[in-house]
Amino acid sequence: MPYNERQASAGRERLAQAIIGAKGQPFVAASPVRVSAPVTSSYGQRVHPVTQQQSFHTGIDYGVPKGTPVYATAPGYVSQTTSAKASPYDPKGNSVFLQHPGGQQSRYEHLDKFSDQTLKGGEFNEGDLLGWSGDTGRSTGDHLHYGNFDASGQPMNPNDAMNIRRRDMADLMGAQGPAITGKRKEVRKVASK
Repeated sequence: MPYNERQASAGRERLAQAIIGAKGQPFVAASPVRVSAPVTSSYGQRVHPVTQQQSFHTGIDYGVPKGTPVYATAPGYVSQTTSAKASPYDPKGNSVFLQHPGGQQSRYEHLDKFSDQTLKGGEFNEGDLLGWSGDTGRSTGDHLHYGNFDASGQPMNPNDAMNIRRRDMADLMGAQGPAITGKRKEVRKVASK
């Protein structure tokens, strides 16, 4: 069946719903690493580097060295952790799943170690330390696998949430835009003193 405008429109609608979330809140994400890192495997179809089988990659792999700090990309709470020692056959290795207010979930996989806060569980703010990158689970080397899932459990391209983050938030905030821009100017003025 040829790709048509109806299919394109339906695809845009699914993407918008996934980004906006179940409660009408946009899922806006920061980067999980604060270093310049190559993307070693993108979201989408690929040949898996371990199994050599064609499969759908549900996230982004960042080629960062072992021990690189990994941060929460948005506010949420720990809904699951997986230990490579407790589950040696789990392909995710040491992993943390954060549940976010709009129903979305972010996943951080192949970690070397968890932060103390992650081990305690509870709530996280954007930028809180989750752990350090590693090479646990089914992996060919040090990296971070970062993925996003919508409220129904379907994978979302993490770039979509991070691209919203990169846009001027005033576009999403509507009438509050001038107030937000004014606050940014205030913060810059105080920070420059």
